[in-house]
Amino acid sequence: YESLTNMAVAAGGSGDDQGAGNVTINGGYFKGHESTLLAFKSSTLTVNDGTFEALNNAVVAGNGSTGLGGTTINIHGGTFIGKQGTPGCIACGIYQPQTGVTTVDGGTWNIENGAGIVQRAGTVHISDSEWTMTGTSTGTVGDAQRQLGCYGVVMDTGAGYPNYADASIILSGVTMTSDAGIIDTTDKDGITGTVTINSGNYNHDVQPYVGESKVCVGVVAGGYSVTNGTAADADSMETLQAVVNNADVNRINITAPFTLTQELQINRPITVIGNDNKIEISHQGKGITFLKDSVSTGISIESTADNTDWHSAYGIQFYTAQHRIDGFKSSGGNAAALVNSANVKMEGTIDVSGNTFGGIEVSKGSAQGLSAGMLDIT
Repeated sequence: YESLTNMAVAAGGSGDDQGAGNVTINGGYFKGHESTLLAFKSSTLTVNDGTFEALNNAVVAGNGSTGLGGTTINIHGGTFIGKQGTPGCIACGIYQPQTGVTTVDGGTWNIENGAGIVQRAGTVHISDSEWTMTGTSTGTVGDAQRQLGCYGVVMDTGAGYPNYADASIILSGVTMTSDAGIIDTTDKDGITGTVTINSGNYNHDVQPYVGESKVCVGVVAGGYSVTNGTAADADSMETLQAVVNNADVNRINITAPFTLTQELQINRPITVIGNDNKIEISHQGKGITFLKDSVSTGISIESTADNTDWHSAYGIQFYTAQHRIDGFKSSGGNAAALVNSANVKMEGTIDVSGNTFGGIEVSKGSAQGLSAGMLDIT
């Protein structure tokens, strides 16, 4: 079914003489030129399967005007396609400006040059679904005064719609990729709606939004995963050693520069967020050695010892296992990094200048059964 000018299916109506409706869709192909599925006035919209395409605005939408909320939207499966239409607008998967509850526990969402979910009120639960958002432009969704980006979730409480202070969204078991980023928020008088991520896989770091007893850790193959665990800060050699020794900590956040006076070995899977805080190595020898799978970002190391002669002074050694590092600078050693029978992927800005013998050494350890090191720089 295709609507040539407006929405394809509406549950309820927005007029004074129109009431609530109850719509269930079990399959079919629906195309709307101004959104595809809409719900008004305490209506219920249930989607079990089907393909839904919006050529403008949102694939699934409500209306934020007073008296048109209180909706119940349940989406259990289907394919949802959003496309940018009117110049100055961006596409959108779900537009929730109204009070009410929207629950998604299935389906595939492909939003071209747009946002996955734009929320200004109500409650949204997203689980067990796949979301892909492309584009980095800005534009409007449902409100010509609001310029929004192509994020996975835009919590736009700054629009000040009715009941904006109670807006909340929970993501669980979601696979979500977005060119612009996963989460963007705005505020009204200092109030921002609640965004909670309990599990799932994302192509950007979402640590600020994880739920209680949850942590966002890097995935060696790429992206990030939210799982059970703990994050901890480190601002000295002593605190770094303490959190490394704490098996409950999955993610280390380096919050200040400090000095290492001896090699630090990390013998368990870990995510390290360096924040470009410089770690000084005052001893002759290796700085940090990763012995298990690791993901790290923003690592900055400077050796201040005399490394004119060879002392196996590497800023970082990757020994066996799988590793990904995004943003790395190491100087003053014999070499910046040693890839020792490990598989390492380096991304972002890599600066290995200023070492006495070279930049990155890729080799095979002498222990029996080890394989040759592998390095991928992108």
